[in-house]
Parts: sequence; C-alpha cells; structure tokens
Amino acid sequence: MRNIIMRDDAVRMLSGPNQREWLARNTRYDPETGRLLVWNIITWKWCLATSENILELCPLSVRGFGDPDDIWTDVRSKASRQSYDPQQRGDTPDYSEAERSAWLRESRRRKCLPERIEIFNVIQGRWIAVTQENLAEHYARGYWDLIGLGNAWEEIDAEISRKGCTSG
Repeated sequence: MRNIIMRDDAVRMLSGPNQREWLARNTRYDPETGRLLVWNIITWKWCLATSENILELCPLSVRGFGDPDDIWTDVRSKASRQSYDPQQRGDTPDYSEAERSAWLRESRRRKCLPERIEIFNVIQGRWIAVTQENLAEHYARGYWDLIGLGNAWEEIDAEISRKGCTSG
C-alpha cells in the first residue's frame, strides 16, 4: 500500500509582521480613484477589492476568519499605501517540478459522490471542485505557468485517476 500524504486542511495564519509584509507586497492604493487593489495570487492580476469580494481575494491565512465587513476594515487599515503601478506585480512565484509534484500529492483529490476532482484553494482555505474550464480560477498560476494550463489539467487528472477516489 502506498503512503499518501494529504493536506491536513488546517490553515496556518500569518503572524502580525508576516501579515503586514504580505499586505505590503500584494496590495496597492490607487490615489486617483481612492480604491484598494489586491493582487490575486492565483490569477496574477490586480483586482479591485471591496467588502463584498475581500474573502475571494485575500488569503484566509492573511485575513483570518470573521465578518467580511470587519475583515475589510482590518485589511484596508493595514494595506499598503504604495501607489498603484500596473507594471508592478505582487507575489508571482514560479514553482519547480518538485514543488509542483509535492503540491499535487497534497492538494488535490477525487471525490466519488458525486464524482469530481477537487483542489485546495489557498485563498479560500478550502477544497473546491474543479474542471478543465474553471481550473485557472482556483489553481495558483505559479504551479502551471511554465507547463501551460492544458498540461496542468492532464497532469492533475492522470495522477488522480491512478489514485482512485475518496468518499464524500
């Protein structure tokens, strides 16, 4: 029997200094509009942040749990006041083959009832059902950018097909 390591689903919260560092790298204030932009670490795009979408942009490990309005107020107060520069990017890691393989072992699974493939969404801090069509919305670009999204889907599907599925 193969020893399979799966993620434990526990989200590790960043400490105060690490939270502020993440926000400094991945938030921008646009003085022309007075709006806050958050770097989407999955899609690698600057996105307008509001109290309605802050949970979809700011990773759970950064923002913590709570009421979206309270989270919005907290993130906005701590966010970077650096001016927006469309040429500047937030965190854009390119993961190696070994890092991608480790992520695939720990952060994707096939569920049987109903049958679906799930990956762990690092922003939402939970498992999300994915298809080839919505993979880019949930699978961090740093893992697939070098090999292409189509190849990434084939890699996920092929590896998970060999493992079988879990109930649930």
